[in-house]
Amino acid sequence: MEGIFSFKALFPEKEVCFEHKNPSDKEVADAAFSALEICRQTAFENSPIQLSQIKSLAGNRTLSPQQLQAAISAVSPSRLEEELRKYCEAAKTAEQLDPLAKIPKGEPVEIAFSAYLAELFDKTFSQEKISWQKAGSTPREVRLVANYAGWMAVKKVNLAVAEKKEVVAGCASIFAATKTKLSSILHKDFAAFLETFLAKYPERKSFSRLCEILLAAEKELPKISSLAGGDKLLENRLQKLFYYSCFERAGFAPFVSTDQVSRIWPELKIPKPKGNFGKRKK
Repeated sequence: MEGIFSFKALFPEKEVCFEHKNPSDKEVADAAFSALEICRQTAFENSPIQLSQIKSLAGNRTLSPQQLQAAISAVSPSRLEEELRKYCEAAKTAEQLDPLAKIPKGEPVEIAFSAYLAELFDKTFSQEKISWQKAGSTPREVRLVANYAGWMAVKKVNLAVAEKKEVVAGCASIFAATKTKLSSILHKDFAAFLETFLAKYPERKSFSRLCEILLAAEKELPKISSLAGGDKLLENRLQKLFYYSCFERAGFAPFVSTDQVSRIWPELKIPKPKGNFGKRKK
């Protein structure tokens, strides 16, 4: 199939670069999943939270999807949020803000909560191996360029000049766009499966709803295994996309979402990725 897909993560100490012309679905999937891992972690690392301390709260044991659901069900959101506030930079008060600035509707503790969930998520699903190279002399940036199978995107963050919040915003935007498109690229029937499942659960923020969705998600794992047809890498990737969407549906994403960025830093403008998962077109 004609097109291009390019993802670069050029950090001061290391870098990785994927450049594909007329790529196959597999080449796009391999590069895009690396982009997901890199952008998710980079967004957390540049957020106003103490990431290492938050990760330590989640424990060390590996989890199965069933154990993940049990661990989530055991969480008291209010108690966890209170604990996580110790590891967040304090949000500015109205008096500290520029008089012309918009008042934030969110606080950094939202990202801290997502970081905690992300640690549980990573104990359940294996991460993509990134083949990092020694940093070169090219400008430091994170960049996505896609023109493939109807997916057109150009997104970048100039790491040399961007503030940390801009790095978070840029990486969250790349993550959101990539996650949305991967559903149809990975498997022709997966996007329809995902839409049908999510349609049962109206989108709203509710921790009890998250527990309900995760319990139902366990019963769908054999279907995902069937879609993968014995390909364990594909099965793990489909499971990750499935669970990302389940968490997000209940308003508790295990990644920095563009909605969180908009609430915490309303001065940053982030276009939402296009998608129709769980909502039928009228």
